[in-house]
Amino acid sequence: MARPVESRSKHSCICTVIGTVMSVLSVAILACVVSWFVSASHGPSNTGSQEAPPPPPKPVPQEALQPCNENFRPDFTYLENTIARRLHGQPLVYDMVTSSVRDHLGSHAPHKALVLSFHGPPGVGKNYISGMIAEALFEGGLESPYVHHYSATRHFPHKDEEHIMQYKDKLHKEIPEKVQNCPYSLFIFDEMDKMPQNVIDAIKPFVEENVHVDGVDYRKATVLFLSNTAADPIIEKTLELRMGGADRNTFILKDFEQIIIKNALGEQPWCPTLRMEGLTDNKAMGNYHRTKTIADRPAYKNEEADFYLFFDGSNWRIAEEQVVSAPVWLLLEDRVIRPEESKKHWKVLVDGNWAEVPEVRLTCQDAPAVGGSHVCTKIKSCIERFTEEHTDTCYFFFSCTSIRTVERKATCSHTQYYYLFRAVIGASIMSTILGI
Repeated sequence: MARPVESRSKHSCICTVIGTVMSVLSVAILACVVSWFVSASHGPSNTGSQEAPPPPPKPVPQEALQPCNENFRPDFTYLENTIARRLHGQPLVYDMVTSSVRDHLGSHAPHKALVLSFHGPPGVGKNYISGMIAEALFEGGLESPYVHHYSATRHFPHKDEEHIMQYKDKLHKEIPEKVQNCPYSLFIFDEMDKMPQNVIDAIKPFVEENVHVDGVDYRKATVLFLSNTAADPIIEKTLELRMGGADRNTFILKDFEQIIIKNALGEQPWCPTLRMEGLTDNKAMGNYHRTKTIADRPAYKNEEADFYLFFDGSNWRIAEEQVVSAPVWLLLEDRVIRPEESKKHWKVLVDGNWAEVPEVRLTCQDAPAVGGSHVCTKIKSCIERFTEEHTDTCYFFFSCTSIRTVERKATCSHTQYYYLFRAVIGASIMSTILGI
């Protein structure tokens, strides 16, 4: 596969002391403005230290090569080698990016689109790594017709309400068209810190865990957010770790994720009251009122019993006390910022083992419109069908591989952007009242 000739970018080598301090590019998997983060171990050093090789890449489903006119040619080895060779001073990037891209594109049925959010000061390589990802996935890299780049200052320069509605309408039209042309489309949103408020609302329905949104499946797409937010706290944390004797290659995402959540996402409009239901004769059911914030996530207390809903650093739990050592009644193995948005099932202890209880539901009593302001999304149940390879024993000693169609329950959604219509009607009414 033809690849662009390697060039030495001004961002590719950071060798000075200042560069060392500013060269931590914190990588997080996010649910968009969706906001979720995962823990990861540090990647291999760029200074030649010997590390265990990454696991072999999973094969990309052959049906992926059809819709994109053979322009989509993912090369995971190229991505790994390129990052290791050309991107210096970024110990978190190698492991997070390569493993996330490999696992997502290697899955026959991913649960949602892959979303990666790159944070850090200017010059540390956010655009540089985005170009490497594009080169590894598509012929032509950033010039591929299936790589779509949006810049806040160039594509969304105005911040008045009228332009914001136009921008949202533009994204609501273009993103479905581009994914229909190529399910594995790559979207890059640059300068997210300069993006007009609420424009990002238009993206949220497309990156949630739905099989279809308005009849289009977005789960194989990849979305990159590039932002300068949290730059100063990242630099300060880097200095703190380095002055404490830590080597860059020992940094882990957990060292940075809390400051990214706090500084990049800002103050969150937490749900004031959550209702848990689904189990009869279980004292943990009922309404939970928000009490405070722990680890940058809300904590809740049951209004009738001494039960607490909180995040312990890795999972959400309901316990008799708001401490990790307290007996746990229910457990949600998810790191989402808002537990009511999780698509995973809660678990309870049954004979000493944790068992899923799909009937347990956690809902917000004063929930905002799904998808953000000006977006109305209706969620419904549906059946997803996909193919899987199965290997069986046949003819005594031979193995036969067959393709089977598998069905599973999923969710689908229909999205409507109602604010523009409401604004037009409102303007007409005001014109009539004022006699304009």
